[in-house]
This record gives sequence, C-alpha cells and structure tokens, in this order.
Amino acid sequence: MLRINITGENQVIFRNEKNGKVFYVTSLSKKDAERKWENGNILIRFPKDVDIPNQTKINIKNAWLSFWKTQDKKTVVFIFCNEFEYAEGVPGDGFYPIDENADPYDLPF
Repeated sequence: MLRINITGENQVIFRNEKNGKVFYVTSLSKKDAERKWENGNILIRFPKDVDIPNQTKINIKNAWLSFWKTQDKKTVVFIFCNEFEYAEGVPGDGFYPIDENADPYDLPF
C-alpha cells in the first residue's frame, strides 16, 4: 500500500458550495519545463463538523491522499486533512481565487 504523509504551512483553503454541499480546494504550484510557475487545484477534505471560511490560511499538521469513486467509476483523488491549525496572516495573500462555480469532479488530472 502506498503511504503519503502531507504537511504544509500557510496553505490557502478555498471554500466552495455546489448543490447545497460544501467542498474545499487548495492549490498546488510547480515549475514547468520552461521554468515558469503553473498552478493546479486539488480537493481537500476535513473531519466532520470542520467549517473553514473561504481563503483561510492553515498549517497542515497531518494529512494524506485518499480517493472516492464516482457513479461512473472514475477515481477522484483528494487530500484528507486530519489535523491542522490556523496560520497567521491575511487569507488570500498572493493567491488567486478559485472559480466558485467549479465542478469538484472536474479536476485537471
């Protein structure tokens, strides 16, 4: 079994709602072959009863990759964050907002 532990500081969490359900997304960044930064998004889930405001910075203390299957058997990968703390600073500094009409099943991978 593949095990991946995820931690991170000052990770911006974007809160979205679709069809009455709340979902969270965070961003990933990397340099492409031309050494230019490109951004991507990944779903992030939290334990029940966690309610994080949009564009909140957190420090991820304990998280891992997980997935679920859609009705048509597509795999949706997400980060499950089991432990975090709120980071200092202004939410959203230096990050772009996620499209609030984004489909959580329409991920770029």
